[in-house]
Amino acid sequence: MSAKISEIVALDAGEGNPVIVRGHVPQPTNECHAVRAKDLAKEGAEMILVGCNSNLYRGYVQPESRVAVEQQQHTYIALHNRVTGKMRMVEVESCPQLTNVCHDERPTTEQTFDVDNVRKLLQKYNTKTSQRLHRRIQREKVDFSVMEDRLQQTMSECAPTPVAASSETAQQPAETLVQDEIRVKMNPQSRSLRDLFVAEDLIGSRLLKSLDETAKRVVQTPPDELAMASVYLENRVKAVMQSKEPTSESNLRTVKICLYMDVLVRLLTKQKNRKPVKVGNRSDSMSPFTPLFDAPIRREFMQFCSGQSLGKDRATKYTRDKALLTYLALAFVLEESDEVQVSVIHRSLQVSKEEVITFGRAIGATYNNRLDTFVKDWKMKTTQESNDPLLANMQAVADGQRSKGKRSYGKR
Repeated sequence: MSAKISEIVALDAGEGNPVIVRGHVPQPTNECHAVRAKDLAKEGAEMILVGCNSNLYRGYVQPESRVAVEQQQHTYIALHNRVTGKMRMVEVESCPQLTNVCHDERPTTEQTFDVDNVRKLLQKYNTKTSQRLHRRIQREKVDFSVMEDRLQQTMSECAPTPVAASSETAQQPAETLVQDEIRVKMNPQSRSLRDLFVAEDLIGSRLLKSLDETAKRVVQTPPDELAMASVYLENRVKAVMQSKEPTSESNLRTVKICLYMDVLVRLLTKQKNRKPVKVGNRSDSMSPFTPLFDAPIRREFMQFCSGQSLGKDRATKYTRDKALLTYLALAFVLEESDEVQVSVIHRSLQVSKEEVITFGRAIGATYNNRLDTFVKDWKMKTTQESNDPLLANMQAVADGQRSKGKRSYGKR
């Protein structure tokens, strides 16, 4: 019976063209599912994926060969409608070979013979060979407590040379102790607490000079309206107000230091208890007295944090530790005495007294338990020696302090 060709369908890049697949697929065809895909590893080559139960077959669609193009040979399949007697010719592509690329097999769990399993086997089969093997395992066990004792003994008996210390420091990451930053500004030739630190080194001479007008304005403020973050600082400023010459150079210098320490106390306050400080129309200022502290404090104390607070400077553990150390150093400058009362400095600070004592020792002071005072630490190493972590740890052990390890902070 002859049929009339009613339509010839050519290949279309935007349509799903039929593909003649050649290959050995043992499963019945009704259980197979095929999809077209592109292999990105081969510049987007067309491929066919055929899944049959637990097997996966892959084959690449073969493009038209150059000979077929020159001879204008095309492959069609005929779809004959027996009712109407018409036939549609549909051009097809070919996938010459399907290969099996995956087979679903349950992984077999292999038994691992660790020390516990070997010990159980030795107990079950207690032969002479097993006894020798068991004794060898016991000899090869490492006692870390003995190694730790030997390391501590070696560290206490010998100190590294300056060359070895410098090479060790060069290999360490760019993380420094906060007390090292304060000790750099320490006077190693000081004979007492009064000349251990200088305010210009801790605050900056340029910043102190720029606070002249602010200090004069604070001195002229009524005492009842003066509100500072620390009772200790507030009493020092009020004492300047009641002096004969409140605007003298020495009194204004004291007020400037107190204003800087006031900002440090606010940094020590916990985030949830911290009240927003307003200066004019700004609510994010560091000090309620002047905005001159904003840039220096953020540069020297705050840390850039990522994550939820992306792009913002935050008060971190580094900020609080450095603020407390700087506060104690400036308190030694304000007192101008060989002995400083710890209770006076600790007053109105939201930190424990033990923490104040620990941080005071870190910057060159010794705590007198009987008098509750800070005095000059005559055993304190120089700045160059204190920068070495090993020497600092050995010095702490020699002073009877427990080693608390190195505090690490992120890069600023």
